[in-house]
Amino acid sequence: MLAGGPSNDYYSRPTTSVLRRPGVRALLADIGTLPKICNRAELSERASFWFGPAGTVTPLHHDTIMLFHTQIVGRKRWRFISPLDTPRLYNHFDVYSPIDLDAPDLLPLPRFQDVKVLEVVVVAGRHGAFLPLGWWHQVKITRCQFVVSRSRTCPVPNHYTFRNPTIHDGAGS
Repeated sequence: MLAGGPSNDYYSRPTTSVLRRPGVRALLADIGTLPKICNRAELSERASFWFGPAGTVTPLHHDTIMLFHTQIVGRKRWRFISPLDTPRLYNHFDVYSPIDLDAPDLLPLPRFQDVKVLEVVVVAGRHGAFLPLGWWHQVKITRCQFVVSRSRTCPVPNHYTFRNPTIHDGAGS
């Protein structure tokens, strides 16, 4: 992965089953301190593993759960948008927006113009991130990464039912 250079062509999808393997389970010790409401004993059963090269981009979307993100290796740039701006994000398909925060095209998407985008770079060993429920985000790996996301290790309600919107304004935008 390091020799391949920046790419958006290969990226591991989140999976909990890989964290149950003894050789991989040992990596969970590198996570460090968890918030007190989280149960460390549940990590191998309820956390997701992500691995990818620099250059990987996950397009603008929102999740239907909250999660804690721990950067074990590498760096990831997160860009966040409040769920209050959803009407300006042209959310016509599932949990995704067609807006590319690296190169927003305002001509066909003019409502995006006044959206405030918050940005943070999460660095291994120094930072973590909390993704609130419904917050929009686009992420880019800036240095080859190994990440664990925990969405089901906290004893708080953590899911909402999202219905695919059928939003149309007559002009198709």
